Amino acid sequence: MQELAMNPLPLALHQAARRADVAEIKRLVASGVDVNSIDSMRHTAMHTASAWGHLDVLKTLVALKGNIHAKTSTEGFTPLHYAARGGHAEAVKTMVVELRANVHAQNAENATPLHQAAAKGHAETVKTLVQVRTVFSARRVCCLWFRKKIK
Repeated sequence: MQELAMNPLPLALHQAARRADVAEIKRLVASGVDVNSIDSMRHTAMHTASAWGHLDVLKTLVALKGNIHAKTSTEGFTPLHYAARGGHAEAVKTMVVELRANVHAQNAENATPLHQAAAKGHAETVKTLVQVRTVFSARRVCCLWFRKKIK
């Protein structure tokens, strides 16, 4: 990952993510900016887009090989934690269902995105996380049962 001190362009990537400027993000990455570069707070552009709930940016960053599972260095927050904290239910659903974010990811204090949404009082996001957790848990049990049967 590129450090901010080495190259000022990652800051431009984070600013473009905050503004939901997909064209600028594509231009910056095409010009050589690391899509997973970190800012001075050790966040990736994916964290920034998640905090603002920018779905198009999240999809673009993943398509450009952005790490949907990136963790901040000190707190261990993933982009999904930020989307949940911000109450962005639709972004949370898309991140888990389409972009394959880990709904069970834990930060440095063992808090999951569900804990983050509940702590901030985001009822719709809590409901969304419970639903997607249930679906993915059911799929996992079904797949494990099926594998056991075909052995």
